[in-house]
Amino acid sequence: MDILECVKILKENKKLSNNAEIEKFEDAIENILTTNKFEYLYCGFEDATEDEEVMYGLVHAIESYYGIIQKEQYFSVFINETQKIVSEAKEWVKLMNIRILNDDESLEQYIATAQKCNNTVKNFLQDIMKEVLLEDTELFSKPVSKFINGIK
Repeated sequence: MDILECVKILKENKKLSNNAEIEKFEDAIENILTTNKFEYLYCGFEDATEDEEVMYGLVHAIESYYGIIQKEQYFSVFINETQKIVSEAKEWVKLMNIRILNDDESLEQYIATAQKCNNTVKNFLQDIMKEVLLEDTELFSKPVSKFINGIK
């Protein structure tokens, strides 16, 4: 199956409302993983999904590339792709950012990559971080401040 067909399947089945959709969705993830073009996985995110457990599998599939490719490439793709999906998957974008905030090494590389972005992208990232901060000020104030101050 070619990658564009896999992308189509992810988009058509990301609500995950029945077993057939779940199976197609998971198969598409597996097929995309064999191409090493993980940027195509991001289109599968959907806040209105009916099966969060399967959606977490998509998070883990993307995170599996963190140790495989260059960290700057990983975060460049992350930044570019999350901007594209934020309108339908803002909660998943925030969740993935939270996971980065909870890992010092990842946060450092994320900051280093984000520093190179233009102001529009930096503003987008800062807005996401501010929303994360609202979820738990006590837990996230230090890493969010580190990120926001680090990309100025």
